[in-house]
Amino acid sequence: MSKIYALSTEDGLAVVVNGDSKEEAREIFISNQIDNEFVQEYVSRFVMVDSFFERFYRDEIGLLYDRESGLFDEVDRIREMDSEEKEAYILSCIEKNVKEYWKDKPQFAKEYLEQFHEGNRAETYCATHFSEEFWLAATKEVVDEGHYGDIEIIEIDFENTNYHLIKD
Repeated sequence: MSKIYALSTEDGLAVVVNGDSKEEAREIFISNQIDNEFVQEYVSRFVMVDSFFERFYRDEIGLLYDRESGLFDEVDRIREMDSEEKEAYILSCIEKNVKEYWKDKPQFAKEYLEQFHEGNRAETYCATHFSEEFWLAATKEVVDEGHYGDIEIIEIDFENTNYHLIKD
């Protein structure tokens, strides 16, 4: 039997969802965040900072760029490489990290890398088309990482009352 749930995030977003459980209410919330402008930009941009892509721009030692300046030439192990070697090394790290991240869903790794390469070729550094399944999985990752803060889910039960206080 379907129930009504109120969901609220730390940044003030509040929604009401109809679902069979808190878990289903959360999944419905996530699926409705796919078109959120923040999620769209965060996931589809292939930039080193403040993006989903950032997690892949590293090697076993750490980030492949200096966090303060944003330059990879300030990282010793990168600075010492010539231009071709640097590009090949960074690309191999990105591909390895994407495949590792999506190891349970290799189709998503393939899709992400295809969009990454296409964005680089076009010099837009942005994905133009992810599947609906990829968007759902990536949006779930964004929510799970805490980009919405803690999500509070409260069941609204009007069986014995016509009033339910959500926050005091």
